[in-house]
Amino acid sequence: MTAPEFAGRQLLKLALTVLGISLIAFAGFKLMPGDPALVACNPRAHECGPAALARARHEMGLDRPFLVQYWFFIKTWLQGHPLGWDAAWPAFVNTVSLLTGVVIIEIVVGTAMGVLAAVRHRQWQDKAVIVASAILIAPPTFLFATLFRYIFTSPFAFNGRLDLSKTFMIDVDPPPFPQPLDPSYWMAHLMWPSLAVATGGIGIVALVARSSLLDVFGREYTTAARARGVDQRQIITRHALREIAPTIITTVFLVDIARLLLAEALVEVVWSWPGAGSLAIGAAGARNGPLLVTTVMLLTLTVAIIATLVDILHGVIDPRVASALD
Repeated sequence: MTAPEFAGRQLLKLALTVLGISLIAFAGFKLMPGDPALVACNPRAHECGPAALARARHEMGLDRPFLVQYWFFIKTWLQGHPLGWDAAWPAFVNTVSLLTGVVIIEIVVGTAMGVLAAVRHRQWQDKAVIVASAILIAPPTFLFATLFRYIFTSPFAFNGRLDLSKTFMIDVDPPPFPQPLDPSYWMAHLMWPSLAVATGGIGIVALVARSSLLDVFGREYTTAARARGVDQRQIITRHALREIAPTIITTVFLVDIARLLLAEALVEVVWSWPGAGSLAIGAAGARNGPLLVTTVMLLTLTVAIIATLVDILHGVIDPRVASALD
């Protein structure tokens, strides 16, 4: 199978997945608590007169057959204006800002730990990386989030000279994207929440990178390169890291993405970051079904799109993936 054919097949799978997600979301839209017409009529006060409420129901197609209602639901998404969009989209963008830092931390720190463990195989550095990875993976994410918040936002002094609470500031009204990705802003407002979310992923990536590198080091071309006197650093940077890159990408964006979004929701609540996770939890508590469905669908579509793009990228990097489907 050629690369374009492989990409086309993955995009077809994405279209079918999106259709399935829309059906599930519409079922949630119908079953979740909260009246969509009431939200559309008056999103803030949720109070409408009988005439205004009836008009909103008619405009939304809620007095029409099931398929008409489903088409209205799809049309609002195609137009980019589903119920709760004005609140869900800015929160989703804030989640992307936090998630970007999380992914970078996982890949950089986890891969570095894996390289150290593989190069120092069966030495104390290797054992230390394995133990550290287990420690990072085992505890729940909110434990690190709560611990980091206590240390870096509460007065915490050593001998009255070091106040770590002054090194980090919580921002409940972040600037528009992509300004939160500016290094100075990220260091001041997102570094520790990002690290709290990334802790488990760092351990997973480290172990995956370690095992993948050990496999690469045992191959014949690596042994031949060592016999020719090629430096270990060149073997790692020019060959080994390129060889394990698809595995790392798959681990982060396919295996770990669902955990990341769930962990982000908890960390956003702990750190008062106005992201999609905290918005969804707040919508569930307020019994605002339309806003909850819109937020969850945004996150679910993101997972589906990322998984498809990673599959396509993996097929481009390693043609054996595409040929295996022939």
